[in-house]
Amino acid sequence: MITELVATTGAGEGLVSQLSRASHDAFRHRTLFYGTSGEFLADCLDFVRGGLTAGEPVLVAVPGPNLAPMRARLGESGKRVSFLDMSIAGRNPGRVISGVLRPFLDEHAGRPVRIIAEATWPGRTAMEYPACIQHEALVNLSFTGQNASLLCPYNAVALAPSVLMDAARTHPVIVQGGRPANSASYGDPMHVAQDYNRPLPEPPVVGDTILIDAAATPRTVRRFVHGAGRSAGMEAGQLADLLLAVDEIVMNTIVHTHRPGILTIWQEGDWVACEVQDSGHILDPLVGRRPATPFDVRPRGLRLVHDVCDLVRMHSDETGTTIRVWVRLHDGPPTPLGQVQDRQAEPGRRDDAGHEQLDREHVLRRVDHPREVGVDESATQAFFPGVAPRPVLHHGERALNADGDAE
Repeated sequence: MITELVATTGAGEGLVSQLSRASHDAFRHRTLFYGTSGEFLADCLDFVRGGLTAGEPVLVAVPGPNLAPMRARLGESGKRVSFLDMSIAGRNPGRVISGVLRPFLDEHAGRPVRIIAEATWPGRTAMEYPACIQHEALVNLSFTGQNASLLCPYNAVALAPSVLMDAARTHPVIVQGGRPANSASYGDPMHVAQDYNRPLPEPPVVGDTILIDAAATPRTVRRFVHGAGRSAGMEAGQLADLLLAVDEIVMNTIVHTHRPGILTIWQEGDWVACEVQDSGHILDPLVGRRPATPFDVRPRGLRLVHDVCDLVRMHSDETGTTIRVWVRLHDGPPTPLGQVQDRQAEPGRRDDAGHEQLDREHVLRRVDHPREVGVDESATQAFFPGVAPRPVLHHGERALNADGDAE
């Protein structure tokens, strides 16, 4: 199948010489298809040593199992290489551009750089995968004109053929066995990113929901999220991250849309997920991935959301926008997203405190037909179910009170 994805070019030339021959191209984005650890090391070491010989800064950002052998084989020369464990630094694919690649380019501004970035590895879940492909496509837009060579390894044995096809769609050149070849499947980055701008699946469990409207102040929303997070067993730092992310998303809803939004939070295995739906339409595919400028109204915005969350998924079209974020509760192998046992809503059921557990359909009706369900549009009681005050939490020097506010 791989031969169907490439058009042979540069026969007889190795990876280093091919890169040198193409040095007039400012940004070079290539994928490496490897089948064994030996193939991975051979091509990646060739790439790294070529950069060191040319005096270029080099970054290797790959998952831990591929990182240690690279360090060992480079020996003393490895001291001139920057290393990152991508399974940590790039756990959220939406953070790779702004949190891994861009900082390295900015640190060495004006110089050609080489980067190995393995953002799609065996073990990525079905929920993470669309964000991985959008990342690879948007790299081509984000770094146009940058003097950089980016090599993205893909395990051609462990990954599905469809994954390799997407890699060919997002990389102009495919490297295999030390030989680069033009990708016959390379597509317009905007089209590929839009292809994975897909509606998110329904949450696997019934979550707690709150309406975002004039009655739901930021304090009310924080209190709601704080109570749900504490009930899920989140530690202070995790809860602080989630509160920051939700605050940014909710403020976008309040500032940029003219109808109420919906916030839902639930626990999914060892993840806590939070989703905001509103009527806005985000047109910029790089939102949250580019550096802030002095002219930004909210310079942190979705970039902060990507920075503090373990996964961010977004779907936006003319009918509205859904942003869903996840924060891990524990280290170690995670529960695969989307594989938690479903739990059906029980109409009219109440929790132990007697608060009505409203399902998503009821809340949607509150947004679209507020008077139909007996809700006063000007004074919607958005905080449900009620959350009792909780003790102060400490996160570094920051104290979070029972409303989830920093004191």
